[in-house]
Amino acid sequence: MCLPLGKIFSLAAIPAVLLLGSCKQGAETEQGSKGHSSTTDFEEIAGPGLSLMERQCATCHKLDSEAGGPSIAPHMRELREVYRSAFPEREAYVQAMVDFSQNPNRESVLMQESLERYGLMPKLGVSEQDLRAIAQYLYTHDVGSKAWLESIAGMARGGAASAKMEGADKDLLELARDYALGTKQALGGRLLGAIQEYGVPGAVDFCHIEALPITDSMSTHYGARIRRVSDRPRNPGNAANAEELAYIEALKAAKSKGEDLPPMLQEEKGLDRAYFAIESNDMCLKCHGQKGADIADETWQSLRERYPDDKAFGYGSGEIRGIFVVEIPQSVEE
Repeated sequence: MCLPLGKIFSLAAIPAVLLLGSCKQGAETEQGSKGHSSTTDFEEIAGPGLSLMERQCATCHKLDSEAGGPSIAPHMRELREVYRSAFPEREAYVQAMVDFSQNPNRESVLMQESLERYGLMPKLGVSEQDLRAIAQYLYTHDVGSKAWLESIAGMARGGAASAKMEGADKDLLELARDYALGTKQALGGRLLGAIQEYGVPGAVDFCHIEALPITDSMSTHYGARIRRVSDRPRNPGNAANAEELAYIEALKAAKSKGEDLPPMLQEEKGLDRAYFAIESNDMCLKCHGQKGADIADETWQSLRERYPDDKAFGYGSGEIRGIFVVEIPQSVEE
């Protein structure tokens, strides 16, 4: 689910939200749709749902409808109200959001105009637990309202230190997954914006010039080294080494048997390394699918010109396309 906070932030430092240092006690509520109340009480603004919403969703849906820049997905407040209207009961609302986010499909889309304008959101791989926390937060808070925006308009924070502050008990694999998902969403959000502005052939230039720098900027942001590698790279800089190739082959073997292969964590002196699968989705196929069927002729020509040694095409939906490698210095974890 992409449910971002505010405008699309600079990739050099996607900020999270610090709670205000002081605030009046006492509740200030607004009535949500269908007579449900939505709290904006400061003490209840905090919680895992808020930080998860910002961390997992901050590249697609604008929180502030008056924020500048192009939109690449429905505004958060609009999305919230559509779901509240369709699912007035809390559990049904939460379950509907979780189900769609885990399996985006055209049959379940509630906002047809947005589907035509932005296309179908990709599957992001956010855990059910995190999706449920985000959806519950959205149901009980008037996200996007003036009162809510004022309540969260505090200082920005970011990077590995903030991730540890948000979840000191979070294990290393979860932390690394957050970094991989954050990078995936930064890349995906910017790519969607480029497609919207320039079309798929024009977005090839974006990937050619910006993909590696964006990944590097997210590494700086988190205080970790983050890479995307593949056995069939488009850019030679994304070629997997022998150890990474072995994990990719294990992923493919498990996939062929209908099994799930969990992320892998390696610990060595001074460094911990985690591997996470990258699967192709419908959006990926516009540049990584079958020539003629998925990849338009103009896009194919752009790819040939910019990547003469390209191997990253011919995929189908749901196939293993590579892995994220997240390396975290052990000093960051302490």
